Amino acid sequence: MNKMLGVTLIELIVAIIIGMILMSLGTLSLRGFLIDNAIDNASGDFFNAVHSARSQAIALGSTVTLCYANSSKSCVSNNGQQLQMFIDTDNDGVLKTTATAEVSLMNSLQLGQYISITSNQQLLRFSPDGLLLNAGTTMTFYNKESGCRAAKVIVDLSGSSLLCKASDAGINGCPSGSYCP
Repeated sequence: MNKMLGVTLIELIVAIIIGMILMSLGTLSLRGFLIDNAIDNASGDFFNAVHSARSQAIALGSTVTLCYANSSKSCVSNNGQQLQMFIDTDNDGVLKTTATAEVSLMNSLQLGQYISITSNQQLLRFSPDGLLLNAGTTMTFYNKESGCRAAKVIVDLSGSSLLCKASDAGINGCPSGSYCP
């Protein structure tokens, strides 16, 4: 008897369906990884920028402002697009680009599409001695699309900062509770 080698149409369809299910699970996992990575990068960049702004204020002997800004370079407390550090000579929280321009110390790339930001302060101002001139602040970086993925950067009046991921809630000095607003 002749034996035919190969697969039947039903076996092929089942194999394709199983492959599609595995690919969809991998895609969801990859998306979560990308979101976590974007939040880690943005919160880490802000954490480093806090230290840099404080150091610049001390080194330059000037008040240095650090904030997330909108497209018109005005500091905002929610959903800023770009991290900027500058010497704000008139203390209005807007980086001037005119002839009497204020000194820009840093402008970051725009934030990724996965990240939202909230803060209880519009900006951080460091005095020439490295102290925070306005009240302490908590900057929250989060994504609510696929569960709460978040990190916080907490800055106190002394100018020191603490980076807390949602997985650190309640340990190492990080606040407990939900990190998503």
